[in-house]
Amino acid sequence: MPIELEMPELAESVIEGEIVKWLVKEGEHVKQDQPLVEVMTDKVTVEVPSPYEGVLLKQLAPEGAVVPIGKPIAIFGKEGESLEGTAAAAVAHGGPATGAGHAPGGAVPAGTPPADATTAAATPG
Repeated sequence: MPIELEMPELAESVIEGEIVKWLVKEGEHVKQDQPLVEVMTDKVTVEVPSPYEGVLLKQLAPEGAVVPIGKPIAIFGKEGESLEGTAAAAVAHGGPATGAGHAPGGAVPAGTPPADATTAAATPG
């Protein structure tokens, strides 16, 4: 089941971070605690380690993007797993990213639709 990695709180009173450089490409296997992404705030630039072991299925924030703390920046899964048919796929393909359905630890259950899924399904396009 794919899980989201949210922008971590890097320092007290920091509300956002800029993705400086991805250290792992989409589709690559990642070990837990392996450096994953460089993030810069107004106070510090840090390498964020992966909290998960698995495959980096999707980078949700490109290099240069400024992302608020708590918003998804990547999606992880198991070897051979894909995003198709999951709630994470809606986020990965530009759909609405909401805080609804977030489980403790930043994971989003794959079967949990975004809060406005009924509106999104009823809107053509």
